[in-house]
Amino acid sequence: ILSPARAADEPPSPLEIAGKDVRVGIAGTIQADLIHDFNAVGLTPGGSAPREFITAEIPVGGPARDSTGRTALGPNQSCLSGWAETDTDWGPFRVFADVNLSESATETEFQIYKAYGEWGWLKAGLDYTLWLNQAAVPNTLDFEGPGVIPAVRFTQASVKIPLPPSAEKREFFFTVGLEDAAGELTLPSGITADASDQFPSVVGKLSYEPQGAQIELGGLYRRLKAEGEGYDETVNGWGVILSGSIDTGGGDSLVLGGLYGNAIGAYLQDTSGLDLDAAPESAEDWSLKVIPAFGGWAAYQHWWMKSLRSTAAFGFVRLDNDFNLWPQTAGTGTYEETQYVSANLVWSPWPPLDAGLEYLFGRRTVTDETAVDGSTAGEDHRLQFTLRWNFAWQH
Repeated sequence: ILSPARAADEPPSPLEIAGKDVRVGIAGTIQADLIHDFNAVGLTPGGSAPREFITAEIPVGGPARDSTGRTALGPNQSCLSGWAETDTDWGPFRVFADVNLSESATETEFQIYKAYGEWGWLKAGLDYTLWLNQAAVPNTLDFEGPGVIPAVRFTQASVKIPLPPSAEKREFFFTVGLEDAAGELTLPSGITADASDQFPSVVGKLSYEPQGAQIELGGLYRRLKAEGEGYDETVNGWGVILSGSIDTGGGDSLVLGGLYGNAIGAYLQDTSGLDLDAAPESAEDWSLKVIPAFGGWAAYQHWWMKSLRSTAAFGFVRLDNDFNLWPQTAGTGTYEETQYVSANLVWSPWPPLDAGLEYLFGRRTVTDETAVDGSTAGEDHRLQFTLRWNFAWQH
């Protein structure tokens, strides 16, 4: 996972636009990855190039599990971002946008990845969920990173208030906001209904941001609904998360995180899109039951020398194993648990250039009732070699 693009350390020289000083900048990454999977990851040979290491896609049985030894080359997360900032009587006003070109090795798709504005304490637009502490994301070459991390993007609006508001040295903050996180529900077979959020998710968190650290305790609440002909069900979802990043000296850093909640499948990288917020109570009782989830991650980055660094990361996520009625796709099994491990070595002989090698391991487990050809677990080993060119300009 790449950290959000940042401006250089030196203050930029402002432009004068409409009588105001405006600071502007662009940054970007051009990247190529050579990826070899020793085991199957559920991708069809000849199909799209493998990109993120998604542990939720590791097959646990059948012909897909026997596919081995695939190598592919892809552009992965090549991207371009830009920002503009000016000072106002109510605090700095800043707009930021990030686009990427990473659909496949042969076709690029212009996608707006982030787009938001900030004015003083206020923020609104498209970004990673407010529930995520972006400082606690491991610096892996693989764009996905540990599947437990809630690095999903929603339209949002929030206010971040220093505590106390009049403090000159600002280390404590309270953030509260709303975001549009649509419900992802598994519904009974034969039922035609629309799943949605009855109102935007509510997120609140406390942040401690002294020099060299950023620690956050966050909570969220959601109310999800499935409504159709002869079917009307509503469930409440909630989650708590504690995560942080701590500098340990010499440029090294440690990140840690843990979360727990009900109906938060849409928030986790691994389970987003799998309709794992809630499911029917049983085959006879079609009332919706929330699916509990919990997980954690940790990573350590070490600088061996000025131009050589490594990051090792681990993560896991587990769902309530009572959810076993219907697998998401026939023959794949119902998600129960995944584990993720990665370790890399990155060489930067010249600041704009990164060359790195990363090893990744993933394991996926499904429920006993939905075993595929008698198997409930699958594994994958991957090697990824990355060349990345970073560039930035500001004025």
